[in-house]
Formats: sequence, C-alpha cells, structure tokens
Amino acid sequence: MNYRADIAKDPIMHSIYFLSLLEGPKCEGWVDAADRWLRHVVEDPSMIPRRSNAWKELEKRFKEAFSNYAECERAQDELKKLKMKNDNLDEYLAAFETQALRANIDMNDHTNLRTFALGLPQSLANACIKMENPETYEQWRATVQRQQKIYLKTKSLHSEYGTFNNRTQGQGQRQTSGWVWRRPGGNNPGSNNQNWCGPENRTPPRPRLPPQDDNAMDTSVVIHKATNDKECKEYRKMGQCFECGKQGHLVHDCPNKKTRACTTRTVQIEDDDKPVTPEAPSPSMSLTA
Repeated sequence: MNYRADIAKDPIMHSIYFLSLLEGPKCEGWVDAADRWLRHVVEDPSMIPRRSNAWKELEKRFKEAFSNYAECERAQDELKKLKMKNDNLDEYLAAFETQALRANIDMNDHTNLRTFALGLPQSLANACIKMENPETYEQWRATVQRQQKIYLKTKSLHSEYGTFNNRTQGQGQRQTSGWVWRRPGGNNPGSNNQNWCGPENRTPPRPRLPPQDDNAMDTSVVIHKATNDKECKEYRKMGQCFECGKQGHLVHDCPNKKTRACTTRTVQIEDDDKPVTPEAPSPSMSLTA
C-alpha cells in the first residue's frame, strides 16, 4: 500500500519498520537477532549478496524461521486423497489449487498432472485424454470443464425426455431393455401405459404356456362307475359309460376296462406254471345256469 513512500523504497528502513510490527513472546528472540543482523548490514553492506538487498534477505530469513515445513507434506497428502464428488467440478478445482499452493508444487509437473487426473471420475478423465490430450494444467482445467459441461447437458436431456430402462432378469442380472418415453404414472409394463416399448420399439413378449400333451391324463373329470340300477338308468339316459362315466362309448369299449383286462391277462401269463384250480360256481351263477 505504501510502495511509493520513502520508507518502502529504502530496504533498511523497510526492514526496521517490519520488525517493529512483530510482537509476542514467540518472536521476540528472532526480532532481536534480526535487529543485530541489520546493524551489521548497515556497517558492512557487502554481507548482502549481489542483486539482493536487506529487505529481501530479511524476508527470506523470516520464512525460514516461521514457515511450517510439515504443512507442505500434509498438503501433498491431501492432494493424493482429493477426489471429485457429486459432479461438483468447481469444488474439486478450488480444493486442488489450494492444496497445490500450500504444497508449493509445480502444477505442470507430470506427476502432479497425473494426481489431478486420478482425482477425476475415470470416465471424465478418459474423455479428456481421448478428445484433447491436455499436456499442461491450464489445458487440463479447460478440457475437463468442457467435458463436464457436455456430460451435465446430456444428463439433463435424458432426465427430461427419457431414461435408459433396466429390467431385472434372473438373480442379480440386469438386462438393458432400451430407451423408453417418460410419462406420468411411470413406465411399468404392467400398468395402463400404452407407450411403453422395449428395444427397437417392440413390446415385451407375453409369457407362453407349456405345450399340451395329448397323452396326459385328464384329471379335471372324476371317474365314477355305475354301481346300482338307479345310476345305470341315469347313465343309459345320458349316454354315459357304466365303467368310467364318460360319454361317447359303451362299457365294452371303455379304455379303462381294457387296461385292467390287459393287466389281468399279464398276471395269468406269469402264473401259467402253477396248477389252475377250477372255481366253484357261486349260487347266483347256478341259478342263472
């Protein structure tokens, strides 16, 4: 503020004024030592290196005495941990440049540029390298801002006009079904939304039933055999079979009766080796004869 004042133009007076502003027990010893050093400089100006002056040398001594050397190490560690979050590029750039200034590093150094790129999302860093291949920090900064702007614009477009629909298929697997138009009420295929469409504007396939087996037993009809005269009259009136109760055939043509007959004949063939004992006629058979 006072660079035009006489006190600022004279390095010795500038240094003495600076020392007069420092107070406190932590700097009193250093101020006394600096004051003695200035007195020697006044007596012997050759103590100052060429192309320098008393103020520049005092400033250098002050930084060496009161600078926190651990701050640079901490700032470098923070740079390695720094990551871009929630698409907030401006916050990441500000934090990276602040820590780089504290660490006193060269922003255009290859290692530091790599650290900057690793803090970005992988897709964003890859897009910057593929599109423009930046070589300096300023190029990286401009490139990443352009690519992030394109990404946000695309993201806004998709959220406003459509979405990329993913449907679950199987356990833990997702199948991409294509772009769908967004309507109030959602894009559920089971809803009344008629504009839902899958890949290539095709509706999802309907579930198919298994093929019908012609030889399968019909379990929907209960087989009931006529066992008395009343049921025989009703079956005869309805044209039903006395054996199975179905229509379309008589008892001597019933498939259930044929099946039992074949089973009985098979048992007789297996018992041919045994002597057959004729059965005694029952009373009813004797009366009929």
